[in-house]
Amino acid sequence: MKKAVFIIGIFILSSFPVNSEEYYHEKIEINFPNEMKFQPVDVHINFENTCYAVNEKKHSIKLLYNGKEVESQIYNLEFKGKNEVSSCNIVFLYQGKGEYIVRYGKKVEDVNYEDHVEVEDKYYYTEPISGYFAKLNYYEVREDGKSIMGICQEGSVLGIEMSNKIIKVRENKEKFEMKNWEQIVSFALFLGEDVGSDEKILKKSIIEDGNLMVRVLIESSSNNKNLKTKAIYTYYYSPTDEKRLFVKLEHETYENLQGSSTYAYIMSVKARSRTIEELNMGEIFPYIHLNGENGIEEYKIETNPENKNYKWIISAEDDVSLGHPAWVSSDDKDRTYSLIFSENNLDIRCAVKEEVGVPGLEIDGGGVSIGKNEGEMRGVVYNGTVEFFYGKYSNIETEVNAFTFFKKFRNFIYYEAEEKEMEKYKLSVVVHLRNSFPFSSYLSAFFGIRLPHVEAEVWNKEIVAKGTLNFRKISFEIPEGKYVIKIYYNILNKRKFIGEKSVDLKKDEVIHIFCTFEGFLKVKSPEESKIRIVDKNGYGIVYENLSNGSSVIIPLPSFHDYIIQIIYKGFLVQEEDVFLPIFLEREYDFDLYNVYVKIKDKLGMSIGVNVSAILRSDEMVEDFNIEGIKNDGNYFFENVPEGSYSLIISYKGFKFEKQIDVSKNENIEVIFPVEYKVSVKTYDSRGFPIKTKILFERNGEEFRKNVLPPGEYEIKVYDSENIIANKKIFLTNDEKYEIATKKTLFYPYIFPLLVLILFLFNKKIEALIAIPLSISLIFPWWQVKGDTLTNLYIFPPKMVEFLNSKEFYGSIIPLPDLVDKLFMIILMLLIISIILISAGTSLKISLTLFAISFTIFIYSLKRFADVTMGSIFGKEMIDGILTKWHLGLGFYLALLSLILVISKVVLNEVRRSG
Repeated sequence: MKKAVFIIGIFILSSFPVNSEEYYHEKIEINFPNEMKFQPVDVHINFENTCYAVNEKKHSIKLLYNGKEVESQIYNLEFKGKNEVSSCNIVFLYQGKGEYIVRYGKKVEDVNYEDHVEVEDKYYYTEPISGYFAKLNYYEVREDGKSIMGICQEGSVLGIEMSNKIIKVRENKEKFEMKNWEQIVSFALFLGEDVGSDEKILKKSIIEDGNLMVRVLIESSSNNKNLKTKAIYTYYYSPTDEKRLFVKLEHETYENLQGSSTYAYIMSVKARSRTIEELNMGEIFPYIHLNGENGIEEYKIETNPENKNYKWIISAEDDVSLGHPAWVSSDDKDRTYSLIFSENNLDIRCAVKEEVGVPGLEIDGGGVSIGKNEGEMRGVVYNGTVEFFYGKYSNIETEVNAFTFFKKFRNFIYYEAEEKEMEKYKLSVVVHLRNSFPFSSYLSAFFGIRLPHVEAEVWNKEIVAKGTLNFRKISFEIPEGKYVIKIYYNILNKRKFIGEKSVDLKKDEVIHIFCTFEGFLKVKSPEESKIRIVDKNGYGIVYENLSNGSSVIIPLPSFHDYIIQIIYKGFLVQEEDVFLPIFLEREYDFDLYNVYVKIKDKLGMSIGVNVSAILRSDEMVEDFNIEGIKNDGNYFFENVPEGSYSLIISYKGFKFEKQIDVSKNENIEVIFPVEYKVSVKTYDSRGFPIKTKILFERNGEEFRKNVLPPGEYEIKVYDSENIIANKKIFLTNDEKYEIATKKTLFYPYIFPLLVLILFLFNKKIEALIAIPLSISLIFPWWQVKGDTLTNLYIFPPKMVEFLNSKEFYGSIIPLPDLVDKLFMIILMLLIISIILISAGTSLKISLTLFAISFTIFIYSLKRFADVTMGSIFGKEMIDGILTKWHLGLGFYLALLSLILVISKVVLNEVRRSG
């Protein structure tokens, strides 16, 4: 066991609230294996003291791990007065074993953590083959700029209803589009194979959209309203390739229903087309692994099935059920899509089949379903939590354990605030001078060849819908907004951009687009600049992309007026109106400058922590943060356009801002004024407070003041001119340290010295007997030796731990209140016993007090050791180091003295009797 075991036991028996003039603290007791790092924690905190907060973005609440601030998110604030909260939920990522403290108080600050996750209500439509389409209203979950998944509200994909189903996007894809879909997971309720609660949406809402967590609600039902599903989806940020979605799931039926039921399933769809790129999606993994009633079971699946009917890998008749813990995985023994359930007694079924098999197009489907093979359903048939996990199969055991361990640290509470449905309008597009070949999409898919056809795409920053025209027309149902419709003519494996038009959709509308020929605009601009082409007669962006520094040829409908805009790092640096005939060429250039910012702290040294340094300007036409390149605490801003900027340097909640004008290369020096207070209390080697000289060393310089900029320091503790302790720290907050040193005070030697003098004075044997007891106060009564040396003393009643490292310092381990008080009683009883024994009077009374103190010590130590090392004596390899724990020399000296006192009392009684 590690030294943290001591602290765990201590806090089990007792807690020590920390208070100061400005902040209060609440401790979160959490201690799981380090391999579970980055697991999400979502706990409800009740504040015992005053906690000020305005909202989720402005408050006094911080999460500290081992004294350092980590990113967090708060929500569900319960106010008890103006800007004062009594409780809230706090979200953060587990950092490993250590101390987790929620710090709060009256100081309200703007919270500007990076927004890692976001959720947005979106609509998607595509029709790769006329009559075969994907039409979805969904919540898109994005993480650090990448699309992670879509949580479907309503709609259908190739005829499959999609309410309460999620679509997992392939890794590192920015767009949610069919060709990037990899796996579908359903959380709808099904009776048999036909009737499900995925048919009709009843309610939806975005509950939370924070920097670390997003949460949405979707309620759906079957068309006959006999089946209903209520699902709360919670996605937490994950800085690794592993992704997890938690679903608070409730299935309900409103009539007595008989037969097999499905509560969730992993639906694998693999589509492959030689001619239609959009249909190349999905994958069927070759294995199903599950935790059965007798351990882990493996089932192999055909990844390229040829049967038109379901081929059952696991049927209801096989009677395969999940054991505890309940989990199932679809994987290739490397990657896994897994479902982990909080409830047990679930049955498994698995099958695959070929949905479509024609030349040039193949669609296979299958998957694994979890539910009940048979029985009667009425009322709530399932109510629990399900985790959808994507990651390495080798980590599934750790993930399952984390699902169990973190259960009480995840609260899936929510508010059922209804969200207004997006009103949709019918947009009909009629093209002129071009048309699709009749039935082109059907014939193309069947024969595996591309026939000439016309496609329409609807854009609003990104593609919203697209489809193949039926001769000259196509219709879309899309929400209100400003769109650009692009028309493409596909022939002989070439795609020609032949028409476009902008529309501000506020009602059902029919627009006519007159097609021309595809023209080409050749544009060259500096690397990383954004080339934007705008329809001059409308307002839509026809083309937008980043330049790599070389010329780019942009296909556009010819005989149109356009506006060419060159945007660089948020600035509109060039703009020109052009008319495009068949071909036009333009080249743009502009001046750029370099800005070198040297950041120093109040000690005149380079800043000792990673700060955020950005340039931002009100002259920008787009929000853009120009980030500096860090080099030894300084920041280099390369290729900056001319303009007026705000140089913003921030660290945690502290922000420094300086206005600068850039018209040439600049060298700027700024002092970042943030400082923190360091308080140090020092003790001798056994826990007596001592006065010492404290210096803080950084970069070879020593400082006496204790208000310092953030950074790495070494605390040096001096006794006169001698260093008696040194400890390295990384200062990122106001800190308090208690350091035990190698200095030893003379206090424990007072009692042996007095007893020895008394013995030399009166020559009584009783004083000689008291010497071992008085010496026992010098030595530890219990010891642990391993990677640290820990001593438990009676005088004073302290536990002191010293590290075996290049640094020499000790830590005072606080004892539980009960143990601390009992040890104080033991010390008083022992001192009285020493006095009585040394005086040679009342040996029976001293023996009684002596025995009581021994009994109390054994009782206290037993309780303490049981929750720390497990026993008073022991030996074990801990982290590769042999660790031993046992009673110390002080205890045995006291025991010797006790034996001598008992012998003396017995001898006196024998003599008296004689």
